[in-house]
Amino acid sequence: MSKKIIIIAVVVITVLFGFFILRGSEDTWLCTEQGWIKHGNPSAPMPEYDCNQAKPVKEVVGWGAIKSVIINCEVDSVMQTHSLDVSVDLKDGRVLQAVEPEIDDIIDLAVEAQKKCGNIIIGTE
Repeated sequence: MSKKIIIIAVVVITVLFGFFILRGSEDTWLCTEQGWIKHGNPSAPMPEYDCNQAKPVKEVVGWGAIKSVIINCEVDSVMQTHSLDVSVDLKDGRVLQAVEPEIDDIIDLAVEAQKKCGNIIIGTE
């Protein structure tokens, strides 16, 4: 009987942990039919583009520009692919795209910047 209780406890803890990890940030801007709506207390200003229009076109830049915006706390999220393509969503609504020199360089930068900048959403494929 105690094995069943342990298994149930492990399942419950795993589900709760997954919920808290996957639920995302409570402090963000949400796009609605009426435009941007503040959810929680986002640290970033409201994005400057109309959320009901197409997402901003990705601006292709060099790796140095990507490093700069991450270090200067201008980034909401970063994303990398296995082919070393990276993109960053900026707090002002712009999207920058570049090629990182080595796999995970952008993740290393974002993790280090979080000490100064707060939460940065990190994605990879």
